[in-house]
Amino acid sequence: MALKRYLLTLSVIILISFCFPTPSTAFQLSPDGGSRVITLSSAGRDIANSVAYSPDGKWLAVARSAGVSIFDTQQFSQAHFFSTAVWARSVAFSPDGQTVAAGLFDGTLRFWRLSDEKEIRTIAAHNGWVRSIAFSSDGALLATAADDDIIRIWNVESGSEALSIAGSPGARVLVFSPDDELLAVGLQDTTVQLLNASSGSLVKTLKGHKDWVRGLAFSPDGKTLASGAFDTKVILWDVASGQIKYFLADHRASVLSLSFSPDGKSLASGSVDATVKLWDTADGRLLRTLVGHTDFVYSVAFAPDGKTVASGSSDNTLRLWDLSNPSAADFPQADTPSDCRACHHPIGMSAPPRVIQMSCESCHVNGVSMNWCPFFPRSSKAVSPITYLPPADPVGLPISSENLAVQINYPTNGETLYSSGRNFSPAFVVGRVFYTGPQNEVTVRMEIWSGGQRTAELFTQPESDGAFTFSLAINPEGAMIVAGAKAADPDCASCHEEFKSQASLPDGQVQLLITAASPNGGQASDERWFTVDTGRDLEMDVRVLDSKNGEPISGLSVRAAAILYEWRDQFAGETSDANGIARLSLEALSQAATQYTISVPPTSLNGYLYESLESVVVELAPGAAGHDPVTVFVRTSQGQISGQLTSPDRLEPFEIWAVHLPDGTSHTTLAENGNFTFADLPSGKYQLFLDPSANRRGYQAAASQVDLTKDAQAEITIEIQKTGNAWAAGRLSGQDGVSLPFGWATAASDPASPVNPLNGEYRIFGLDPLKATLIANAPGYYSQARVVDLADGPAQKIDFALVRQPETRLLPWGDGNITLPPETISEESLGIRSLATGWVWGQNQKAEALNFRVAGKQITLTRGSFALEYHPARGGWLYLFEGEALIRTRDGQEVPVRAGEMVFLSEQNLPIPVAHEGTLVVSLPRGDETLLPAKWEPSLPAQIRDRLAQIGINIAQAVTFVTYIVVLIVIAAFLIRGLYLAWRRFKIRQN
Repeated sequence: MALKRYLLTLSVIILISFCFPTPSTAFQLSPDGGSRVITLSSAGRDIANSVAYSPDGKWLAVARSAGVSIFDTQQFSQAHFFSTAVWARSVAFSPDGQTVAAGLFDGTLRFWRLSDEKEIRTIAAHNGWVRSIAFSSDGALLATAADDDIIRIWNVESGSEALSIAGSPGARVLVFSPDDELLAVGLQDTTVQLLNASSGSLVKTLKGHKDWVRGLAFSPDGKTLASGAFDTKVILWDVASGQIKYFLADHRASVLSLSFSPDGKSLASGSVDATVKLWDTADGRLLRTLVGHTDFVYSVAFAPDGKTVASGSSDNTLRLWDLSNPSAADFPQADTPSDCRACHHPIGMSAPPRVIQMSCESCHVNGVSMNWCPFFPRSSKAVSPITYLPPADPVGLPISSENLAVQINYPTNGETLYSSGRNFSPAFVVGRVFYTGPQNEVTVRMEIWSGGQRTAELFTQPESDGAFTFSLAINPEGAMIVAGAKAADPDCASCHEEFKSQASLPDGQVQLLITAASPNGGQASDERWFTVDTGRDLEMDVRVLDSKNGEPISGLSVRAAAILYEWRDQFAGETSDANGIARLSLEALSQAATQYTISVPPTSLNGYLYESLESVVVELAPGAAGHDPVTVFVRTSQGQISGQLTSPDRLEPFEIWAVHLPDGTSHTTLAENGNFTFADLPSGKYQLFLDPSANRRGYQAAASQVDLTKDAQAEITIEIQKTGNAWAAGRLSGQDGVSLPFGWATAASDPASPVNPLNGEYRIFGLDPLKATLIANAPGYYSQARVVDLADGPAQKIDFALVRQPETRLLPWGDGNITLPPETISEESLGIRSLATGWVWGQNQKAEALNFRVAGKQITLTRGSFALEYHPARGGWLYLFEGEALIRTRDGQEVPVRAGEMVFLSEQNLPIPVAHEGTLVVSLPRGDETLLPAKWEPSLPAQIRDRLAQIGINIAQAVTFVTYIVVLIVIAAFLIRGLYLAWRRFKIRQN
């Protein structure tokens, strides 16, 4: 019976306990690294925007997403909760501890009496977030700073405005001096202003930070002011002189909050790097780093007894650090990214931005450049200004209940969801529910509002991890991109396969309101304010005229560039017709003006450089269907290259070549007194080099390339070097004595010298004055090595007769043949041989057509002698020694080539024949990839010859050396034979 009575009593107690409500705040108290941790919301999502101790230290106020919590610092329990239904951004106790004040997201100030939790007053204080509030020391005044950039001082008893101070851009933090004489304000321009608290007049400006000042605190004696900023630094100022006492530079990210200890000997700082740091104010020394938070530390406050520091974070916790516990010190900390994209822009749709308390216009004002962020490049005058439409409505923020929270991951506040007028664009609203119970108990409702009307209402339930998605559409009348196509990446399937939208987003300003509801009546919400803009196509004529004579110019590229909203580049381009008109296909946004910059970029055409005198800026009104024609004036100019020669020796007159690339048209001039000029050059790219006669005199200079396609004027310096006058020359031929049109001679590691295709001759300058080894290569032939002995003279003639490889093919052509080396890749079809890469040459005196297809062109030869080389990466050349050739392009143009001419061949260029000139051929850039690796003849005599040559021994030296050895051996044999015979005679006499 006793057991039955015990069980019955226990059951009644349990039933009664369920009838009483749970505490209004779910919090968890646990020791962690020397701190006590209070979890703000059991759902796992809330933020401690601001913390403040009461003067007696008994209470700790925390500004949260749905109101202000008052905690008992002795029992570590929530004693009061003042509901605001909007974010509380700043909080403060009155000096007598009887009143709690809070600055809210909706621009209001609210006051509560702590004794009975009654709201005393609400003031419509600002047109923007109230970011910072501060009581005067007597409690009569309250200063406020908000997002409207106005500082206001209020009479607390009457609620009337005592003073208003405008013209303070970026004023987001302020604090009274202990004697109430000064009001310190941190500004966006990196300064701290000290204002007269009675009149608002400027007393002093403190300059030292390099970014927005967001934290301030006066020392208890008022002699020192601490400031923290987005530049990660804390500065201690001497208030009387305005001079810097100490730079405190150990934080790794922005400093958001500061608090002095009651005795003024210590300073606490909270930062984006998720740490709290304690500093010695006497010498600026770092005392401790308190580590435990996992996200931004928004606020710090010393307890009145100086033994505890409270810190509030966006990680859903409030931490109370016991400073007498040494375990709270010297923990390692992780780096926090300082790039603002890491905090203000979500990564994909899996997580919301870490900072959602500001809209895009806070940073993107009148252009791409950021107001304060040092990590984004600033706008250039050459780039169109950004097309941006700041939302007129407030920024949406999540409001949590005790056991339920919801947050939108995407879209973000102030964003623009853009779509081309031609396209149906999928749009997703992605978020997550935080709930202490099963997720399937929660209902998520989304409302779409536009123009004061609700356009859609949708419902869903979150997945088991709390994630939810709504599928929406922008411009539903447009065409789906790749509709019905199977996406290669599964992550793309939701957009690029059959997409089913639940509702459409209207153009213009849109509010998304998402509400999560749990069975026990709990509610949480989040909202976003953004713009939907659908572009419309239009055409605009641009006329291109010569600025000198007003004549239209055809064939010029006309470009239009715009930046639609934050990051979307928009370009259009067209070529002017015979009347100088280019019709551009543009896009006009429906919600914002679209600004295009129209220009003619530097263009090389017909030997002239064309570019617009200045860009023309065209602004299309929202929803524009067309625009009047626009005229762009262009300047025309020919090129000029001016230069000078430098040399360690006395400068001699040198002839300089300027060769137009890639066709090989050449110009020469004489450089006297070290200066030279090429005037009236056709627009294009040029290679400059010294005439080979300078090489024979022992001078050389690296070839230089000059680009006159972007700028008609160029300055260049050519450095002349003394190399000595030792050189070698010769000819490469086959064993039949016929010159080889392609090949190279190389000396050691020096650059290869190509042969002249006309006669197979080469020249190598700057050789070792005593001895050098030359190696000759040619496609289709074995390599050879020869020793050059320069002891008898600085110049030697070395000819090579190379042995043809058996893989080299000789194909008949009339009464002659063509040579196809094994390195050449080609194939023949229907009487046309396509040359993919490599070399081919031949000769024939009988009329018989020979057709090649090279670089998209057909070459026809009937008789004569030619050489042809082609490599896709750099183009190729046709050399015609005898006879005639005809080149046909894809568009039907015919270019005749005559004996003694050469033609550059590429996919992009029109063939232009130029005279075959030896200096030009061997000096043009032909690419290192054309040099073949050495391939040695396998026969034993050739192997011996080449191996000896490679180690610097020629055949004559080898024969002399062998003969000398043989003579020594014969003499030694005779001596040994004589000694042997003498020894035998001696032995015979002995016997």
